[in-house]
Amino acid sequence: DMSRALDAFIGGWQLNGTYEWQAGEPFVFGDSLFFAGDVTQLKSRVGQKDDQGRTFGIDISAFDPGLVVLSDFGIRNVPTTLDNLRNQAFLNVNLSISKNFNLSEGKRLQFRAEWLNAFNTPYFGAGINLDPSNQAFGFVTTQRNNPRDVQLGLKFTF
Repeated sequence: DMSRALDAFIGGWQLNGTYEWQAGEPFVFGDSLFFAGDVTQLKSRVGQKDDQGRTFGIDISAFDPGLVVLSDFGIRNVPTTLDNLRNQAFLNVNLSISKNFNLSEGKRLQFRAEWLNAFNTPYFGAGINLDPSNQAFGFVTTQRNNPRDVQLGLKFTF
């Protein structure tokens, strides 16, 4: 049987969490594009690095040569989305731990610690440049989710 003092310190903690996983959404090509090769053979390389340390969004070498941005009168053969060109899967874990301390009759103190994006998992996507005429084509320029955020709180009820 645990002593009252020991129970006040280590007993009664609550752990909560949420886990979210989603398959990656397809990249969206807004411009009218023509590709001389087989678009089903193009690969996604999201999160991988090139030899200069930049982070890929898509496999640039697979597009070279042959990806052309068309004028308004060109015949598009690249659909706006392709099943084989998808963003990375989205993974997010949020955790919290809390404990209630009974101070006296009708008075209670609650301690809470929360970790949003607890494992600091980056999710790239909104910053992938899909304009082949741009130097940043195919590279990730932003992170879509927020980095880890830690919050601590105390609540006194009476």
